[in-house]
Amino acid sequence: MRLSDVINALESFSEEELKRVNAAAVAGMNRYHHERQRVAAARFHVGDRVTFMSRRGPHVTGKITKINMVTAQLRANDGVLWKVSTSLLVKEIA
Repeated sequence: MRLSDVINALESFSEEELKRVNAAAVAGMNRYHHERQRVAAARFHVGDRVTFMSRRGPHVTGKITKINMVTAQLRANDGVLWKVSTSLLVKEIA
């Protein structure tokens, strides 16, 4: 079934059916998002040297001290502790 067929079919659905379709779509997006975060976190290990762009301006460089499902904790070169989404991190090449 093509996407255009699905979209056309939605026009004939009742409110209750649309709510069920919406719930299934949201659940699918959540699974997709969770998998992307898991893959991003799997690229890193405790002790890796990484860098990311801070909202405050310059790049921050440091060493990962802990990895969670969505974020990594790292100690920056200046000693500041950061909690950063793994999707924002880039491994430093030695």
